[in-house]
Amino acid sequence: TKILEKSNFSKYSVTPELKQNARSMEVKFSQYGVRGKVVGIKPGPIVTLYEFMPDDGTRMADVNKTVTDMTRAMATESIRIAHIPRTQLIGVEMVNLTRQTVRYRGLLENPLFVESKYKIPLALGVDIGGNPMYFDLAKMPHLLVAGATGQGKSVGLNTIITSLLYKKHPSELKFV
Repeated sequence: TKILEKSNFSKYSVTPELKQNARSMEVKFSQYGVRGKVVGIKPGPIVTLYEFMPDDGTRMADVNKTVTDMTRAMATESIRIAHIPRTQLIGVEMVNLTRQTVRYRGLLENPLFVESKYKIPLALGVDIGGNPMYFDLAKMPHLLVAGATGQGKSVGLNTIITSLLYKKHPSELKFV
């Protein structure tokens, strides 16, 4: 099946296209009265996070008002804007025009998963920056999976089950 196809699992690099998006974002924000500069770009497989440093005196409410206009101006599917905790930065997440496929096999073969000391290891996927996400189910015995229709709950449960099947011997694993 496609889930276990070989894939190149790597960090994503900042391309000239992403740098151009950052410059364009600064111009578009200024057209809507929000001045500032993109000081960081963190590309991921689906979404890129642009770290925007607004000029002094810029209110978060003013930035939030621009979401719909910025989505249209940047000609993208969606934009999400939020304050980055413990910084003065505003995170602007923008969907990439070309999405990367993250194959599950790359997560299962990663040394972080293979050599993990977790009691019940889960390979969850990758974060916005393309870093693998692993967690120990033993540390969260009351896991709640929730979300709207079509948001990936079933896919998430399948990754949990697959993680367990690949990491544990049948004598160590029982489903109730």
